[in-house]
Amino acid sequence: EIGEDNNRMALVRKGLQPGEEVLLTPPLHAAVSLRTSEDLLDVEIPEREPEKNAANKEEPTTEGRRRRLTPEQMKKLQERMANMTDEEKEEFRQRRQRRPRNEQ
Repeated sequence: EIGEDNNRMALVRKGLQPGEEVLLTPPLHAAVSLRTSEDLLDVEIPEREPEKNAANKEEPTTEGRRRRLTPEQMKKLQERMANMTDEEKEEFRQRRQRRPRNEQ
C-alpha cells in the first residue's frame, strides 16, 4: 500500500520489505509489446483518393492560404480597380494593409 507521492518518490505504508525495489512507472517492455501486437499490425490504412491529391497540386498557392488569381479573375479585378475613384482605391489599399499577411 502506498501513500502520497510526487512522481519521484512515494510513501510506502505496508507490504514492502527493506531493500526491495519499487517502480513508479510501468516497465517499458509492457508498453512496447502492446504496440507490436498482431491486432495493431494487421490494421489496413486506407489510401488517399488520387483526384483529391491532384486537385491540391493544381492550385498554386503563395503566402499562407492565399490562392493565385486565375487570368479571368485578375482581369475582373483590374477592371474594377480602373473604375474606382481615387478615394475608393486608397480605401482598398488601406484595407489590404490592415489584413494579416497570411490572409492576403
